[in-house]
Amino acid sequence: MTRDRATAPVSGALSTITVIVPAAAAPAFADALEAFAASVSAFEIAPGGDWRIEAIGPAPDRGALGTALALVAASCRLAEPRAVVAPLPERNWLAANRRSFRPIAAGRFLVHPSHTRPRAPGKLLLRLDAGEAFGTGEHETTRGCLLALDRLACRWPSGRHPAPAAHALDLGCGSGILALAMALTWRMKVLAVDSAPEAVRTARANVRDNAAAFLVRCLRSDGFRHRAVRRRRYALITANILQRPLVALAPALAARLERGGRVVLSGFHPHQAQAVIAAHRARGLVLERRITLGAWCTLVMIRP
Repeated sequence: MTRDRATAPVSGALSTITVIVPAAAAPAFADALEAFAASVSAFEIAPGGDWRIEAIGPAPDRGALGTALALVAASCRLAEPRAVVAPLPERNWLAANRRSFRPIAAGRFLVHPSHTRPRAPGKLLLRLDAGEAFGTGEHETTRGCLLALDRLACRWPSGRHPAPAAHALDLGCGSGILALAMALTWRMKVLAVDSAPEAVRTARANVRDNAAAFLVRCLRSDGFRHRAVRRRRYALITANILQRPLVALAPALAARLERGGRVVLSGFHPHQAQAVIAAHRARGLVLERRITLGAWCTLVMIRP
């Protein structure tokens, strides 16, 4: 069994960090390795047995890595696991990802690369190529968000679509896949923002490829810091990032969500969901739906 999460664009000389840990502690060690990596994967070695956690990123500071693993081990009452750090052989990962990317269905959405022309009556096609930015529909967090949007499209709210003047926000947009899904589902204006320049460039290219430039605006912003992000309220917000930034952003997010508006949150494990829920409940939001795919969780919350 495999669980993975890309957390940042991957470039330059890379290394792998590998640790073997008991199953119950695997999520905690995977969380700790996120600080040292661009992507983290967890592999179940044998049913009911230990897990192998692998992280890919720049060569880590060995002292900081050892401290982080020791703290997790102490909190789990385990001996500190041995961490194996090795250089990753150079390879054109982007080209390899593009070659392996196949169409992916999630509810009404069908995500496909530009070199395919799928025939899918009744599906809303999203054309994306694997790139430096996270989000092509392969990962459980992206699929969970697409499924949440699919269900919202069936019953928004009480069977009605958002008002024509409504706006949406894709916070931490990555490839722009969720911004495109919202824009093309409801024909609504969407602001797609990310703190990574590579993500903004990729999102803009995908918006152009899907002929959605009249609906989606992409810009660089760290959360709600950009004035354009703070200037309006939103009927719908998606944020597929990580637990800690979601908790930190809860006050600003709730302040920008319209009455009756929904927020789709993902990028965290089920055991982390309660912290995300609590942070948003404290700001007046109510849990409407939870979607769990593999080791990842997606939440839909509403501002009554």
